[in-house]
Amino acid sequence: MKKALMFFVLLVHGSALAQGPQPIRLKEAITDFPRSQLQLKTNGPVSIEVDQGERAAYQKLAEIAGLNMVVDPDFRDSVGASFRMQDVDVLQAFDILSARTGSFVEVLNSNTVIVSPDNQTKRRDYERMVLKTFYLPNGAPPQRLTEVVTTLRTNLQARYLFISQAANALLMRDNPTRIAAAEKIIGLSMPLVAGQSAATMGETITTSGHILTLENGVARDSTPVRSMLNLTGSGPISVDVKESSRAIFERLARAAGLNIIFDPDFRSIDGHSFRVDNLDVLDAMDVLALETKAFWEAVDNKTVLVAPDNQAKRRDLQNTSVKTFYLPNISQMELAEIITALRTLLNARSLASVPDSSAIVMRDNGNKLALAERIISDLRKSGGVVAAAGFPSGSELGFVLNRRAAQALGVTPSPLQSRIRGPFSFDANDTARGTYEALAATAGLHIVFDRRFQDDGPVTFKIENVDIVDALDFLSLQTRSIWQMMDGDTILVAPDNQTVRGDLLPKVTKTITVMPRAGIQRNLNDILTALRTILSVRQISTLDNSIVMTDTAENIAFSEKMLRDLDTPPAR
Repeated sequence: MKKALMFFVLLVHGSALAQGPQPIRLKEAITDFPRSQLQLKTNGPVSIEVDQGERAAYQKLAEIAGLNMVVDPDFRDSVGASFRMQDVDVLQAFDILSARTGSFVEVLNSNTVIVSPDNQTKRRDYERMVLKTFYLPNGAPPQRLTEVVTTLRTNLQARYLFISQAANALLMRDNPTRIAAAEKIIGLSMPLVAGQSAATMGETITTSGHILTLENGVARDSTPVRSMLNLTGSGPISVDVKESSRAIFERLARAAGLNIIFDPDFRSIDGHSFRVDNLDVLDAMDVLALETKAFWEAVDNKTVLVAPDNQAKRRDLQNTSVKTFYLPNISQMELAEIITALRTLLNARSLASVPDSSAIVMRDNGNKLALAERIISDLRKSGGVVAAAGFPSGSELGFVLNRRAAQALGVTPSPLQSRIRGPFSFDANDTARGTYEALAATAGLHIVFDRRFQDDGPVTFKIENVDIVDALDFLSLQTRSIWQMMDGDTILVAPDNQTVRGDLLPKVTKTITVMPRAGIQRNLNDILTALRTILSVRQISTLDNSIVMTDTAENIAFSEKMLRDLDTPPAR
């Protein structure tokens, strides 16, 4: 009876969750991973007067607790009368302010929180998403599993939920509150061994987000998408300034020893107050990006690009990589399950299986690839998984980033005959045309502008210690243009759009022989499907034991690399 009563209580709690966002009460929330990483300097009791607005009171509480605080741009103080909080602990004080303002406080990292209006959109943007694997007991009746899944979907509105027959496990990706509720619901229905948890920021798995993994009660932190950056500045920083958001981004980039460029649609906010204390410099850039509705992306190991934060910009500018996961001795059923799990839990689109190589190929950003490897490992406890190193493939639509990714594979154009030898620095404030002309003059190059090129307003462009090709690439990113070599000392500059790319980017035809592996005849149709899915290759066909494709040199290089990875799995 007691067990049934507890199950009923959890279902009622789940129904409340399903009705809409419930208050995030820090007093209870920080017991759950990953909010449990929050480290307070003190937890009170405190007494404060709230007479200058809740924003000021939040700031005071953050100072007392030793926390950095981000305030969402849409947060507004309430119009209520002033009041006093007397002898309450810090977390309760945060909760009181949240209740008065219809806001919520979310944990970003061990010493940073964000205050935001409480609605579904903001929850989706800021809540950590937790990925957890629940290993079920052997012999659990299929009907019981179906009942559990139905309960989670109905009462918790769980969307990212997958059950694996092969691994006898249930995987779920959701916010910490729902994950904790799900664990109780499943635990009441059957004994289980919960696997390790992994967490990432936001449902979209943001570009610069951390991945936290809870291993034996210890949270381990990684940021896969930052691995390419080579920082010269080290250690935490403290900043307290009021200046334009562009100037603050530039200040932080200098502290990290990075060049910084700005998307043409970036709009600087004048007089922005920015304060962080004892925070990693890249985390400080994350905080500034959240406050100004921007995001930043690494272009190479010493350069970042800042752009407005929306889905179109992330699709155009976010770096992606292609990674191959080798699954030895995998069955067709298990392979199909894993593909479905990745699609369900991560919304993975660029995903293909190659059964005769016992492999899955995936193209996505670094964070999603890391989570995909985690999911596959959880589902293959006995079978194992071996992952290739992966290779960059630019962005989904970004021509310049795609070309630079191809150059990393050794696809290098003929060198420009520049009079500049080695890295140099450049600083200009002119129109796009004027900046290109000044850069070309500095390098001793001739420059021609396509008739469709249109000059825009002033461009502030400053880079340090880069070579001429990098400088041209960064300028093209900042002015939404492309450049191509006409000969050794002449470049053509044109607007960057699909029509111009089709006109100016040459395509070549290449035949790639697909060799048998260990006496196994390769299924070329599976490989064709993988290339079409992962790299969007369209002009492709088979001929005998070969694949014939017509595309840009970059896409052919990516295709050859992908086929090499499928042919030569790394040693386990």
